[in-house]
Amino acid sequence: MGYLPEFDDDVFISYAHNDDIPRRELDEKEGWVSQLHANLEGLVRELLGQQPSLWRDCEISANDDFTRKITNRLAKTATLLSVITDNYLEREWCQRELAEFCRHAEAKIGLRVGEKRRIFKVLKRELRNQNLPEQFDGMERNEFYGEDPDDPKKSVHEYRLLLNKTQRYIYYLRMNDLAEDIADTLRVMRAAAPGATAAVPQGGTVFLAETSADQDFSRISIKKELQKRNIAVLPQGEIPFRGMQFEQRVNEYLQQSDLSIHIFGNRSGVVPEGSKKPHTWLQHELAMRRANDPNFLRVVWLPKDLEPADEDQREYIQHLQSDAAVQKGAEILEVGLEDLKTEVLHSLERIQRRKVEPSPQPRASDEPLKIYLICDSQDLESPSLLALDNFLFDQGFEPSKSLLGDNPEDARKLHEAFLQFSDAYLIYYGSAPVSWVQEKLLDFRKFGPKRQSKVLAKAIYIAAPLNDAKRAFRSHEAKVIQGGPDFNPASLADFVETLRKPEGR
Repeated sequence: MGYLPEFDDDVFISYAHNDDIPRRELDEKEGWVSQLHANLEGLVRELLGQQPSLWRDCEISANDDFTRKITNRLAKTATLLSVITDNYLEREWCQRELAEFCRHAEAKIGLRVGEKRRIFKVLKRELRNQNLPEQFDGMERNEFYGEDPDDPKKSVHEYRLLLNKTQRYIYYLRMNDLAEDIADTLRVMRAAAPGATAAVPQGGTVFLAETSADQDFSRISIKKELQKRNIAVLPQGEIPFRGMQFEQRVNEYLQQSDLSIHIFGNRSGVVPEGSKKPHTWLQHELAMRRANDPNFLRVVWLPKDLEPADEDQREYIQHLQSDAAVQKGAEILEVGLEDLKTEVLHSLERIQRRKVEPSPQPRASDEPLKIYLICDSQDLESPSLLALDNFLFDQGFEPSKSLLGDNPEDARKLHEAFLQFSDAYLIYYGSAPVSWVQEKLLDFRKFGPKRQSKVLAKAIYIAAPLNDAKRAFRSHEAKVIQGGPDFNPASLADFVETLRKPEGR
């Protein structure tokens, strides 16, 4: 008996015996599956704090043996782990084990318990035959193969402990992820047993988009962090790559989610059947359709060490960084992995709080609208800026300027607070370069999703010193006001009128 008292075995390992032959040239004493079995048993025991029961058949040859031994065993097994190779797919015994387990599981508590599936899919090597049995559809892939980073030819093969340190490192990372998934599933099954109550996710739902192979470890790390905090993560398995199924399934997941995370790596990823775009681009573009939904946030992560492998990916990354339509309803983060996790958790917290908090109360008629007047330090003593500031105050508004002192961190915090709580933004484009203006517009996009209420007006006031480039300046994100060499109150008439409309006043 193992971890679950109502079952004889916690995990039944199904495999083809030809995949467990020791490699003599590597001096292996055990085959690949035998090593997997031993390593997995130790890790799951450590995670559960109790000895689990993992079982695999050593040699079954006759049909009566299968019926008597294997069928009875599968009927009393909690989960099935299939080591999938081309040998496995060609072996009749493996197909019978899969079918028998599913038959018994469906007859009792089902193949899914809560959010967990009772079958684990381990891919030992790349498959020639991609037509897997339907029981594996939509399941998470646990890939124990990949490019060898120490091989100049970048050959793809299964990870083996005796090859080199890099192979061992990757093998144990994948092994740890699989062990945690098995341990979590067994815990959920124990909690779902009669007399127990399973935990229900309370922290929201996240669509964690599939990514390219070079960012697999980052995606797994994010997923584990979210699940550890009782946050539901979609998809729960693989997304089908056949025809329109990919887009249909991604749309379904996005509609169920409070937030989506899109990780962009050096490569663009796989092109689904019937599409012309890689799956990383497609998932992001489908999520963009919810850009106007105030109850949804799209998080785009561009790792600090990002080096696009081709020109198409390079252009797409630049598109993410600069296109205003892309950044609407999104946070574009170019930070480290741990900072990304922190930002995602904060964003989810805000979304969950917004669901339960009452709607903001209407503004009192005598409360002045707050205008964030954004200026560069070079313009602080400008007569035109001072006149503009006085004009806004005389019109009954409450203008606030940036803090420009010796402490950049304090200045940044105040800047972010003004962006979050002001009613309108006005950029004073005087002595600063155009890159400074673009930086402020980028802040508008970044902090827009964090606001509780809509910004009533956004404008850029073009001030002296004037030149042809400034006179030609245009923007779809904010109204451009040509102020002239001296401040002219008439130039702000439309801006003021917008703020005096009923939604502003």
